[in-house]
Amino acid sequence: MAAHCVVWWNKHQHVLVVVACSTSIGSLESGYVSRWHALCELLWYTVKAARRTTGKWTKLSGPDANSPARREGTILQVIGDIAYIYGGLTNNTMFTDTWKFDLLHLEWTRLVTTVSPGYRFDHVGTTHGTDVYVFGGSVSNTSRLQSGTLSQMNDMWKLDSLIDQWVQITPPSCIHRLPAPRTEAVAVPTGDAMVVFGGVVLPSSNESAADFNDIWQFRYDTETWREVVPKANTPLPLPRFSHTATTVTVHGVRHMIVLSGRHIIRDGWSVLADAWMLPLVLDDNDEAPTWILLSVSPVYNRLFGGAVSVSSSLWMFGGFAFYSHSERDGLAYSDTVAADIASLMDNKVTLFYDYTSSDETTRSSPHARFHHAMAVWRDQVLVFGGKFLQSYGDLWLRNTTMFPTDPNPYQPRPNALSSVVFVFVSVFWLSSVVGYLCLFAIRICFPPFNFRVRMMPLPPLRHRGLSFDEITAFKLVPFVARKDGGGSDELCSICLADFEPRERLRELSCQHRYHPACIDTWLAKSQSCPLCKRHLASPKATTWAGRVARHRVTAAAPAQQTSTHTPR
Repeated sequence: MAAHCVVWWNKHQHVLVVVACSTSIGSLESGYVSRWHALCELLWYTVKAARRTTGKWTKLSGPDANSPARREGTILQVIGDIAYIYGGLTNNTMFTDTWKFDLLHLEWTRLVTTVSPGYRFDHVGTTHGTDVYVFGGSVSNTSRLQSGTLSQMNDMWKLDSLIDQWVQITPPSCIHRLPAPRTEAVAVPTGDAMVVFGGVVLPSSNESAADFNDIWQFRYDTETWREVVPKANTPLPLPRFSHTATTVTVHGVRHMIVLSGRHIIRDGWSVLADAWMLPLVLDDNDEAPTWILLSVSPVYNRLFGGAVSVSSSLWMFGGFAFYSHSERDGLAYSDTVAADIASLMDNKVTLFYDYTSSDETTRSSPHARFHHAMAVWRDQVLVFGGKFLQSYGDLWLRNTTMFPTDPNPYQPRPNALSSVVFVFVSVFWLSSVVGYLCLFAIRICFPPFNFRVRMMPLPPLRHRGLSFDEITAFKLVPFVARKDGGGSDELCSICLADFEPRERLRELSCQHRYHPACIDTWLAKSQSCPLCKRHLASPKATTWAGRVARHRVTAAAPAQQTSTHTPR
């Protein structure tokens, strides 16, 4: 009697795969063969499960012909052992497809649905039972992303995972109050309801953008909306979008925790670095909830990040942030950030980091990214898609048994040079004080005579920006997209909108290009380029000796790795 199993090593997914099992026996009961097949199948899943716990990150899927296209601004929801994604965009292409991923067999399947929510991105989603719920986002009638064709939505759709079909939820006719259309909001599940917070409606024609800080509750059983109004005369978070949120349990009560985001200020926006928590006891008979301001250490000010809660821990990955106060130069992150939920009992969040260098991200962990989607499966963290210099279509699993331990890898480390600098600064300061006292004593002892003050006319003030003639002297050139579809020069770094093919852009002396309306307003107040800070003069009066190399985006690192990429 002999038995054997044929196995092979999958170098792409780093798992041992059992291809077939067989037996060679003189006389063997059929039930014994079945048990061997069951044993081999058990070995297959055991090896794959063991692989997932031996390292911090495991790549479950990469972009290929049998998987979804690379994308950002999508959703990732898990029901049982199946993960679902819908919609999103990459560069100037929007998606309307729905996919599911078998987390046990590591296989993608595209769903064939009779209807769908359409070409959509930056929507939000939750799960309830066997259904996936999707709300809001930016929608277009075509897959081509063009300015003026987008509209924000406030509709609700449900994907029934039992039949893999979409259905639109129509509110009852008696319901007259609905959330305003919005995109880049957040949604969290709480019992039998979805809670939506924040978001933004983008400008159309002559209208201006508007962000929100309202709270809305959608009940799954009645399919109705209700606005949740916080307690009067209590602190409220600023309106925001591009923020991060998840749910945590504190003192036995589920709370929604919200971190960072963008807030509209006049014709631009500013990055927020605050964190808030709201109890999700939102029944009609309950007392109005109160927002709680949290103290976060170190400061967390990332956009388009992601957050989930696993057991007693809060987990975040990636995101985009600025490394200068001018909010023009930014970087993407490839680190994992976590916090113990127990610290929230004192209204504090202490963050710990698991930094991965750019060399290590090539194989063992995800690249730096933002605008990705996150979910939880069997107490492990899932990360899908996102954007860096290009969009991503990979799916990763993070082992949550390995908790981050670094309090802040981006804090400059003290060294011997700092002590030398301190000594020199101290000597210089003491010398300056002694010299000033000596001059003061001489002035007192030997006061000057025949002294008078002469008033000299001040030179005329010069206008801070460029004149109209100087601005219009910069030539207008048509925009031509790069063939690879990547790069930080695909969008205007002032309004953050993508350039359209053949759109006429104003090119400065430093070779940076912007929408004419955006850069003309800027140059009327400033004489420098918004990106490279180069002092500008009329192109008729200045000849540059060379072209300015375009900045490239690099992954965030403690040792001064930066980029100039800006999110949309």
